[in-house]
Formats: sequence, C-alpha cells, structure tokens
Amino acid sequence: MLFLGVLILTYMGFYLMVTFFLFVGVLLAGRASNGETPSVSVLIPARNEEDKIEGCLKAVLLQDYPEELMEIVVVNDRSTDGTAQIISRIASTDRRLKPVDVSYKPPELTGKQNALDEGLRHCTGEIILNTDADCVVSPGWVRSMVRYFKEDVGMVMGFTLIRSAGGAFGEMILSLDMLFLLNAAAGAAGLGVPVSCIGNNIAYRSDLIRKIGGFKGLGRSVTEDAELIQAVRRQMNWGVEVAYDPEAVVYTSPLRGMRDFLNQRARWLIGGFETMAWTVMPLVPILILHLSLALGFILSMLWRPLFWISSAALCAKFLADLILTLPGALRLKKQSMLLLMPIYEIFILIYPILVMIYAIMIGEIRWKGEVYRK
Repeated sequence: MLFLGVLILTYMGFYLMVTFFLFVGVLLAGRASNGETPSVSVLIPARNEEDKIEGCLKAVLLQDYPEELMEIVVVNDRSTDGTAQIISRIASTDRRLKPVDVSYKPPELTGKQNALDEGLRHCTGEIILNTDADCVVSPGWVRSMVRYFKEDVGMVMGFTLIRSAGGAFGEMILSLDMLFLLNAAAGAAGLGVPVSCIGNNIAYRSDLIRKIGGFKGLGRSVTEDAELIQAVRRQMNWGVEVAYDPEAVVYTSPLRGMRDFLNQRARWLIGGFETMAWTVMPLVPILILHLSLALGFILSMLWRPLFWISSAALCAKFLADLILTLPGALRLKKQSMLLLMPIYEIFILIYPILVMIYAIMIGEIRWKGEVYRK
C-alpha cells in the first residue's frame, strides 16, 4: 500500500512537470502573421457520407476568401451510397468544386491515405487545407488558417470540437476532451516538438507535402495526420504553428456510441505509438499515473491514508489540467466549456485505461467499414 502511495506521488510530480512545460508551449503558440492571400486548395475525402457531405460542402463554399484563389477538391472514396451524386450535383453549381473519384485502394495504403494522395494530385493551391466530409467550418476558416503561415511555418494545426445541436451532456464532455487533448498538442508544438494534430483541421504548404512524397510517402498508417506532422518536424527548415482563433475551429459530428469512441481513441493510441516513438514516451508514465490513481481509490478501503494520497493527487491533477487548458479556451472563446472540468477529470481518469485495454484486446481497427490489423 505504501509503495502505491509513493508511486502515485512520484508520477504526479512527473505529470505536473510535463504540464508546466506544455503550459509554456501554449503561451508561445498561435502567433499569426500578416493578411496575405495565397492560392489555396481545400481537400476533402468522403466515403459513404451522403447524410453529411452537403452540409460540409455548402459551409466550405461560403468562405470569405477570394473565389479566384480557392478550389475545393472532393474525393469520393469508393462510396456505395449517394455521396458521389451529391458531390456532382453541387459541383455543377460552383466551378470551384473539383470532384475526384477513387475506385481502387492499393494494399500498402489505408483508404483515407489513398483518397488524400489521389486528391493531392488535383490540388493546385500554394496552401492545402484538409477537413472531413462530416465536418462544418465557419466562413472565416480558410482566411484564419492561412494567417498563421509565417515564412518559417510549413504546417498549421487547428482545433476540432464536436457539433451537438441538442447540447447532449456526453457530447459536451467529449468536446471538452477534444479541446483538452488538442490544447496539450498545441503546447508541444509551441515548444518546437509537435507530436500530434487532428487531420480534419490542418493546413500545409503544397511544396512541402510534395517533397515528402505525398500521403503515399508517409507509409501505411491509420493516423496519417500524426505521420504528416512528424514528417514536417523532420524537415528542419519548417515549423508547425497553431491556429488559436475561433474562426479556425472545425465542428465534427458526434460519435454514434461507446464502441465508436473506443475504436477512435484506440486508433489514435496505436497510430501514435507507431508513428512518434520517443515523442510519445511521456504518455507511458501518465497512463501509469491513471492506473495508480484508480487502483489507489479502490484499495483505499484497506488502507485509509491511500484515499487521502489519491485524493490530493487527483485535486492537483485537476488544477494542473485546468490551468493548462484555460489559455487555449480563452483564445478560442470556449471558456464556458471549463465548467465541466470537475466531471471531465473523472472521465479522463478512467477512459484511457479502458482504451488501453480495448486496444490490446481487439487486435484490429475498424474504420469507415474497413478493418486494419495492428
């Protein structure tokens, strides 16, 4: 029991140290440059998205960006529903929209990688922005993302939150989870050590992605966004910036249930460890901390001091997480989300353990109707 108490305090100290450095990174990140307007391509892969693709395309077409400098490349990735027909109908009304059809997936790539790589061949813009067919962007999204491309910036990562029309409690918690995780990733980028991003809200230079070899050049990965940001990091003359702007926030559809949530987070976990090696090593002691805290509360029935040690550590973690997330939430004008932080702290204590167990047990990742083995 005493050993577990010491373990909790030791790993809590490590967690507070990591959080401090990420907090500094958050303060350093998100510095926009001038108002230049380079040519841009918006790249959208779509697979069986007939219920959402129209809303996505209409939002992208409403951008307050010069029409002559913008194109939208939409890739129909072997859809078996009405996605292709919807894309064609909307494309007939706006010349900026360029439909691309994909009918074959090579075995060395995932479906989304292949769709992105094929779409990339049709992009002519200096800056390429990625989003997904189930996402909605604000009218200022393109202009906002482009503002962060200073001379030494090769890639800009944005924030994605969950769109919840009814304000469902579970969806608000998951949206806060997205804010917390992406803000931590932004802190790492602010320190010059980008570790992750979310692929439905990124922008990058066209010449940079082509130098890397496109999405095909990243190698097979279920987290092509994490692979891309690591490839950019290895290009020593390019940095990664963070779009801390409410106009740059993308809103995605909520997941359909717990299984989808676990599958998504397992994909992120597995892909992250495959992609980033040493850069994600701090996740190991953080996972140990979560396990230790959960075990500490369970075993505190046998040894009372363990309850107070675990409670003190959890309170310290809550304050650290709140302080880390506050600057980002304020800059994105999402500070009201932080009212859920006390409840979220319990959620984030438990779910990484469940995701880790799930990832070990399933042996495969299901994504867009396809199965990928680990």
